[in-house]
Amino acid sequence: MKKKFVKKILVIFCGIVFGTALGVLIMNNKKLSQLVRNTLNLDKNQSDAREPRMESYKSSGSIQIRGYPNIYLAENQKEMHITLENPESNPCYIQFTIRLANSVTGKKGEILYESGDVLPGKFINSQTLKHGFSKGKYSLVIENHTKSLDENHIKMNSMDVYTNLMVE
Repeated sequence: MKKKFVKKILVIFCGIVFGTALGVLIMNNKKLSQLVRNTLNLDKNQSDAREPRMESYKSSGSIQIRGYPNIYLAENQKEMHITLENPESNPCYIQFTIRLANSVTGKKGEILYESGDVLPGKFINSQTLKHGFSKGKYSLVIENHTKSLDENHIKMNSMDVYTNLMVE
């Protein structure tokens, strides 16, 4: 009778140990799985030092386009002062169009300003908008339409830059 009792205790003890070990394994596996999902894939070629800018832009014909942070404007003001730039190394003219945009879909809306063609190395530092705005945040798209510098003025790539107009 003592042997049966000891056997039962031993089976119960082994079951508890096995159940505990299985529970710990499952919990650690969930944590490990979460850890694996949150792991970064850092690029092994990144560097702390910036190399000098390559001069390949001029020879490759790449077009450089400027990005724009939030743009600030006073309420009801129509004169906007941002620098629309055609970098000197660009192989093209750029014509800028500023439009309202839907902040969710990015769909383009009303045209607020259109420039003429801008030569490489030239800037437009102020723009007169079609109208002013009441206080708020508005989504804008700055369209960059490009044409070749040769006598044919062939249409090249066009790029859109999205930003916010903050009216205070």
